[in-house]
Amino acid sequence: MDSTGPLRVLDPATWERINDLVGEALDGAPGDRAAFLATITPEALATEVAALVEAHATAESTGALLSPFEAVGTPEADHGDRFGPYRILGRLGAGGMGVVYRAARADGAFDREVALKVVRHAAPTLARRFARERQALARLEHPHIARLYDAGVADDGPLGGTPYLAMERVEGEPITAYAERHRLGMAERVRLLLPVCEAVAYAHGRLVLHRDLKPSNVLVSVGVGGKGLGIGNGIERTSAPPSSPQPPIPNPPSPTVKLLDFGIARLLDDTEAVLTRAAAPHTPAYAAPEQIAGGDVTTAADVYGLGALLYELLTDQRPPRPASGRPAAGAPSPRAAAPPGRSVSPDLDLVCRTALDPDPARRYASAESLADDLRRVLDGRPIEARAPTVGYRLGRYLRRNVGGVAVVASSVLLLGVIVAAYAVRLQAERDRAEARFEIAREASRAMLYDVHDAIAGLPGSTSAREVIVARSLEYLGRLAVEAADDPDLRLDLAGAYFRIGNVQGNPTDRNLGRPEDALASYRRGLSLLSTLPPLPDSTAARAAETEARLWEKTGVVIAHTVAPDSARAALDRAVAAQEHALRLDPAGPDRRTYLATAHINRADVDGHPYFLNAGRPDSALAGYARARAILQAPSEAEPSTFALRMLGITYEREGTLHRTAGRLGEAVAPTREALRLREQIAARPDAGADARRDVGISHEALAFLLADLDRPAEAAEAFAAAQAVYDALLAADTADVQAQRTVGIGALNSARHLAEAGIGRLEDAQRLATEAADRLGALARRAPDDARLRSQAEEARALAARLR
Repeated sequence: MDSTGPLRVLDPATWERINDLVGEALDGAPGDRAAFLATITPEALATEVAALVEAHATAESTGALLSPFEAVGTPEADHGDRFGPYRILGRLGAGGMGVVYRAARADGAFDREVALKVVRHAAPTLARRFARERQALARLEHPHIARLYDAGVADDGPLGGTPYLAMERVEGEPITAYAERHRLGMAERVRLLLPVCEAVAYAHGRLVLHRDLKPSNVLVSVGVGGKGLGIGNGIERTSAPPSSPQPPIPNPPSPTVKLLDFGIARLLDDTEAVLTRAAAPHTPAYAAPEQIAGGDVTTAADVYGLGALLYELLTDQRPPRPASGRPAAGAPSPRAAAPPGRSVSPDLDLVCRTALDPDPARRYASAESLADDLRRVLDGRPIEARAPTVGYRLGRYLRRNVGGVAVVASSVLLLGVIVAAYAVRLQAERDRAEARFEIAREASRAMLYDVHDAIAGLPGSTSAREVIVARSLEYLGRLAVEAADDPDLRLDLAGAYFRIGNVQGNPTDRNLGRPEDALASYRRGLSLLSTLPPLPDSTAARAAETEARLWEKTGVVIAHTVAPDSARAALDRAVAAQEHALRLDPAGPDRRTYLATAHINRADVDGHPYFLNAGRPDSALAGYARARAILQAPSEAEPSTFALRMLGITYEREGTLHRTAGRLGEAVAPTREALRLREQIAARPDAGADARRDVGISHEALAFLLADLDRPAEAAEAFAAAQAVYDALLAADTADVQAQRTVGIGALNSARHLAEAGIGRLEDAQRLATEAADRLGALARRAPDDARLRSQAEEARALAARLR
């Protein structure tokens, strides 16, 4: 390549082909590269690839950033030459991007030496971009990030007109070389990466990406003196290059990790000039698939880069790539690649493969999430990346909540022992049968009601709830064989079917996305109640309430999967049964709240726009008013959290109906009252995940109202606040289909607003629309009978396509 020639613009397809070939060459042994390059045709392409491979080799030895565009000749500076406001003190190294000099301010603005990187890229708009970006990048103040002090274009001296970067000068060696030279164990290698994750997370929080994470950009100090032998990126190495083996230091001092070149790729990605997305600076051996393909580069690309660093720390190898040069279709396994004597645990293997997943959506959501799982590995705790099996999730949940939920594990074991003992010895010990029966039954009821209901509001408990209810149902079923005529036992069984149906597929509860299974469970519960003999009032009230709740959830599932009108009969029966229970036992716990809930569910199906509804908004408003009147009726008892939650729902629903009818003034008060009340509820110590989700729903309702009031920027903030709540709930319980759906719908609502608001956030709108389309599409494929979900998925896909 003629390094003095003009900068040439290559089309994206050519850049992608060059990237592939460079990656393939770098993955091979150094001695085989010449033979490989000789096979590339045409000759011009081989020349491009050879130049980049050579530049990469230089970058690896000097730490300089490799840029996949043609280098432009840069005049050399002599000692004492001026370069902008800097005086050259010496040459430190060179790489694919440019030359690095030791320099100091010539104007006395500050008294420190810097590493001055001269950029071999003279795009016409680069000076303007540096002026825009350098202030933001200079504010990155983190103990593990080498500072960028200044950036600009020199206007004097032999290098006049050339862009430069003035960076903190740090002494150290690449992170992988440090780990190998000190023969660090697996735990020490993982700990070495944690500061890098922290630095990346810090920068992401300030909207700065790195986009070129690799060992030569992560330097570790060795704590001993002496000038380095090979210098680049402003780093003076204190150890010999890899080709000169050094004796190990068995007990190195505490290392200091510094991440270099943060934001430089952002500075150089000048899309206004000559670079396309495919040509944005990156190093092929460590780049994420979307970088190589020229797609959108987000924080997920840096998560991939961290995964690549982790892989090399664990195995002393780069993540494997197929012959095409693209990353492997499945994340590689460091367990298989680890050198002899170094054991990679299954959890650490999965952490690495999750970070390296070719699909950005399946990687860790953030650098902080990756760091959290690495800490869990070091502490011997269950990781979040583990495949979502019921057994693993239940075990992880119990281990996270040892103090409050240890009773679950002990109850399950005790329950199994009791029931097994009862079944084996029932016939042989008639005189003790009744006592054993009561013990087994009480243990089952404790599991079903006390333990299940105690954890139902906790994040991450969906799969644990399924295990608890299913086990209780199994034990109660065995007991029912021995006591088919026991009405209390049949009531317990009906309650078990109600709870397992909710976990299986109730769309208004945290569930596993199986609505047909839920309907079957509700119907089994109703069949148990249909043939009960006459009961005392207190027991009859309990039976009526259980029947009402079974009909209520049956109606909700039918409304979501069949049609709203088909659900009305079940919901009417729910209201009637709750009224009957209230008449039989007015003082029963939350009896009035359950009646109000039945009215709310029926009103939702009558005419709430967030659900498939029968188009009767006036009837819906009347239903919410009835529910609120029940909840606000005078009472000597302080309202429970459950009652306050239902009251908040009535305000939120009323505000939404006024807004959608165009009565914006009438919508303001109930919408704000709902948010105020819900934030108060969520702050209570007994508030669970549902209460926190309510806060997100209220932020979203307020966002819609602000948008209709022509306050788009405030609306965007409210949508973002809602989405933050939804994302946190999903992160806490990834098996929860309701949380998945809520995140998808929230992203769709926010994307729709940003696309239409005219506040200059179309890229955010496109990202959110794509996220919504992916998530809702996946859910719709799992629930083909859910017409509302299908409609939302189609809308998200259409919006994402329109915004591309």
